[in-house]
Amino acid sequence: MFSYFEGGTTTSSPKKTIDFDELIQLITNNPSTSLINWIRELRKQNNPEDGVLKQKLSFITPNCTVEESKLDGDSFSKNFNQFSGYIYIDIDDVPDISKYKEYFIKKYEHLVSMVCLSCSLGGISVLFKVSNAITKENFSIIRSTIINTHLLDEQKYINTQWSDIEGIWFITSDPEIYVNKDIEITIDIPEKSINPNIEKGIKQPISKFDYSVELKELIINNLILDKENNNILKELTINNLIPVKKYNNILNDTRPYIPYKEVMNHIKLATYVNVDNPIVDLKPVNTVSFTFPPVIKDEKKQKIYAGLIHTLVFLNPELPLNYLYSYLRFFNNRFAESPMDLDNLSKLFKYVLGTIYNSPNYQFKNEKVKYIHFNKTSGLTGDEKRRISPVINGKRKRNNTIEKIAAAKQYFEEKGVKYNLKDIAVHSGVSYPTVKRRHKEESTDMEKLIADINTHIPTGTNQIDFKNQFTLSDIIYSKLDYIHPDCPQWVLNYVRTGTFG
Repeated sequence: MFSYFEGGTTTSSPKKTIDFDELIQLITNNPSTSLINWIRELRKQNNPEDGVLKQKLSFITPNCTVEESKLDGDSFSKNFNQFSGYIYIDIDDVPDISKYKEYFIKKYEHLVSMVCLSCSLGGISVLFKVSNAITKENFSIIRSTIINTHLLDEQKYINTQWSDIEGIWFITSDPEIYVNKDIEITIDIPEKSINPNIEKGIKQPISKFDYSVELKELIINNLILDKENNNILKELTINNLIPVKKYNNILNDTRPYIPYKEVMNHIKLATYVNVDNPIVDLKPVNTVSFTFPPVIKDEKKQKIYAGLIHTLVFLNPELPLNYLYSYLRFFNNRFAESPMDLDNLSKLFKYVLGTIYNSPNYQFKNEKVKYIHFNKTSGLTGDEKRRISPVINGKRKRNNTIEKIAAAKQYFEEKGVKYNLKDIAVHSGVSYPTVKRRHKEESTDMEKLIADINTHIPTGTNQIDFKNQFTLSDIIYSKLDYIHPDCPQWVLNYVRTGTFG
C-alpha cells in the first residue's frame, strides 16, 4: 500500500491509500498526461520550468504509508504507518531512455515488479518487492544491498535524492509500463563485519594506537611462523614464552611482501563448498566470503580493513601471515579511495592480529548460513546465477513462512480454539499482510525444483534462454498450471510439445 497525495508538493496530508494495482492503473491512464507531456517537452528544451511544473503533480510515498509526509526526528512515531513492502529506485540521466528501458527490463525482469518511464523522461522508475520484513533500522541496508548487489552496473545513474523512507515519487505516465506481480525477492542483509569485542579499539584513529607498550609488542612478537610446517604458533601466555629456534616475527620475514600471483595461488577468499549437482545444490552450509563495498571511503577505511583482516585469518588459518598482509596491500592499492600509507597499514594489521590471537575467548562471528551453491564447472555467468538464486531462495523462505502459518493453524485446531488470520499472525510471528497472502498456499517441492533445474538447464553455456522450453521459467512456473481443466486434449498436447501433431 502507498499514500497518495494530490495537489503537488505543497500538500502534506495524503488524500487516500492506494494499492499496487491502483498505482499501475494511474500510471497507465494518468489523468495528468497532458501536463506530463509538456514537462517532458520543456526538459527536452532544457527549460528549467519543467521542474516547477513537476512539483504540481500527484505523488505517492512508494516505500510506506504515512499520516503526514514529514518523518524526520520525533515526527516518525507520529506520522509513520507501515512499510509498503516495496523499495523504490530512481534511475536518472540515462543516455537513450527508450533503449535503456528496454535494456533494463531485459536484464532485470527476474527481479523487478515494475519499470516505467519517469515523468520528465530523463530516466526510469523501478519498484522492487521484497519478502524481508522491512524496519526503520534495516530499510537503508536493504535498499543499498539491492543497489550494491543487483544494480552494480547501473550505480552511476541511480538518483539518491529520494533515498529516505519518506521519499516521494511523482506519478508518471507510461502506457507501456512493465509489471510482474509474481516477482518477490529476498535480500540477504549483511551482518556486522567487525567483532563487537574489538570495535571500540578499531574506531580509534591509527595515530592513537599505542604500539610501544611492552605487552602488545610481546603479543605481536609471539605470532611466529613455523617455516618448515607452515603453521602459525599461537602462544598466548606472555609470561611463559616458548623459546623457538629458526623462527622470526612474521612481518620481519625475509619475504614479507609476496608477489601477487603467488599470493592468489594460495589464498582463500571464500569458504569452499563441494557441489554434487552439475548446476546447483540447495543445502545449509556455514560460509564466509571476502566481501567489501565497491569503493573504500576514507572515513570507513579502518573499520572495513579490520573486518577484512578477521576474514582473511579465519579463511586461511594455515597460510603464512605475510601472504595475508601482501594481499591486504594489493587490496589497499586497488580499492581504497585513497590508499592507506604502508606504515599505518602494517600497524593496523598487527593490532588486529593481536586482538585475534591474544583473546582466549575470541570467536569469529561473521559466518553466514548459505543455502545456494553453484557448481564452478556449470559455465553459468554471474548474471545467470543471480537470476536463478533469488527464485530458489525466495521459494525456500516462502516455504518457511507457509510452515509457520501451518504450525499456528495446527496449534489452534489442537486446542479446539476458534481463530482468524490475525490470531495466526500473532502466534506465528508472521506479519498479518503476509499471512493474508500466504495462508492458502502450499509449499514448493524444493527437491523437485532443484532436480529440474539441474536436469533442464544445460551446463557449459553462457547463453541460457530463460524463456525457452525446459528452462527456469518453465520449471518454476509450469505452463500447465495456467491451462483450464476443461480444455481439450489437443491444447495440452500443444503446450507440452509445441506442435499440433
